[in-house]
Amino acid sequence: MAFRSSYRIVALLTMALLPAAGAGAADYLVVSKTNAPVATTRPRIRLFSAVWCGYCKLAKTHLARRGIAFEELDVEQSATGRDEYRRLEGRGVPVILVGDQRMDGFDPAALDVMLKNAGY
Repeated sequence: MAFRSSYRIVALLTMALLPAAGAGAADYLVVSKTNAPVATTRPRIRLFSAVWCGYCKLAKTHLARRGIAFEELDVEQSATGRDEYRRLEGRGVPVILVGDQRMDGFDPAALDVMLKNAGY
């Protein structure tokens, strides 16, 4: 019983202190009831692009300014990118995947919602 009370106190203190220290949502450490760290992963971000695409450049800049890592696949210069783009039945670029969420084109506000939903 004492363990359960201590866990609650530590959890409450952690929730109270981390935001005050300027920690973002990605900075929180999830701890199980046994105090063993629990692995938390965010879905990967994949950006299907082309060198000439202005919206692709805007999307890359948007992600980079937020410090969010992403994988870029050029649909014209990369065989892997081209094959996966065809499998996704892409009709234009950029195509942005955040886990299982998909965006065709680029809308910064909508991308921010997708990122938030994915834990970024």
